[in-house]
Amino acid sequence: MTDASPQEKIAELAKRPVIDTVLARYENVRTEIRQRLIEEVGMPDDWYQPYSESETPCSRPYSKIGDAIAIQMAGWANDARIAEDRWDRAQELFTEITRRYGFGDPHVVVDRPTKHEIRVYDDHGGSIMLGTEVATILSSRTDCHLIPRAHPGKDHK
Repeated sequence: MTDASPQEKIAELAKRPVIDTVLARYENVRTEIRQRLIEEVGMPDDWYQPYSESETPCSRPYSKIGDAIAIQMAGWANDARIAEDRWDRAQELFTEITRRYGFGDPHVVVDRPTKHEIRVYDDHGGSIMLGTEVATILSSRTDCHLIPRAHPGKDHK
């Protein structure tokens, strides 16, 4: 794809959902994960967003496509950590929910006593991460997607 023309790159991006659809899907996943962690793992219902969403240009090979962006979504944090004896259940919930939304198998980033982090990826390279140590964080980043006005599809899937 690196040697492709800008029109070919846009055509390739047009096969992906529009960014707004991706953001809504990711937020649905994150909402369900937070709720299930509260209900089934015993997390307090004290989630907050410590930083705001940021838009970034796409990486190569789409870096020169002006109407395509990637988003680092505002993360969700909870000052409580997931208890060590509940981490396995938290991983199961995370994997079950993310798979249902089309994400792949979890990648273990860190797995040692009192510090855990797992990440899943979608078909386009976007990711959702769940980590716990002193606190718990749920973060996500989309890969490159066209903005609505640039997407040729009527329904902007």
